[in-house]
Amino acid sequence: MSGVALAALLCTDAYSRAAGAEARGFHALSLEMQMSCVGDCAGVDERIVELQKQGGAR
Repeated sequence: MSGVALAALLCTDAYSRAAGAEARGFHALSLEMQMSCVGDCAGVDERIVELQKQGGAR
């Protein structure tokens, strides 16, 4: 019974719109994170490489 109810829910327009909005929101958030990280992460990336090299020398 619950399988039929779930299948009926998945086929509704409301579920489709909600899923689409969630996907668009996640995509927008990931793009925002990528753009904000472009300048800030360069120094962090260099520091990670430096630490990895130091750790490998031990």
